[in-house]
Amino acid sequence: MEQLQEALIQEIRHFTAESSWNRLTRIDGSRMYEEPLVGFADGDDPLFEQYHQIIGEFHLTPRQALNASDEPFVSVISWVLPIAKETLLSNRSMKEGCSVRWNHTRYLGDKFNNILRQHIVDFLTSRGFKATAPVITDKF
Repeated sequence: MEQLQEALIQEIRHFTAESSWNRLTRIDGSRMYEEPLVGFADGDDPLFEQYHQIIGEFHLTPRQALNASDEPFVSVISWVLPIAKETLLSNRSMKEGCSVRWNHTRYLGDKFNNILRQHIVDFLTSRGFKATAPVITDKF
């Protein structure tokens, strides 16, 4: 399991560093996001069951989202995409509204994150694992 986790961390970092989707193409071609922080959680952690009460019955647990009632282990992969320092600095100087860099990161960044999600689903399924990214499915 540790080898798979390390491979996933490296793949997420590599994709973020190299993908043309992680670029401010309409400004200067620089990256929107720096090196991601990546973490893993047990999909059967009782916290996920609590979401039914905290958020609502409609909320799916990781096992439900994966439709994996018979799987021995379900893992959740999470990442944080830190916004590039230049964008943070450009937004800090704004008196009203947001900077152009921030606006582009907000708009294009969602697209990149969805592409990254699909990339990781493909990465895992091509290796024989069941995988989903609920936010890019019809269930979300």
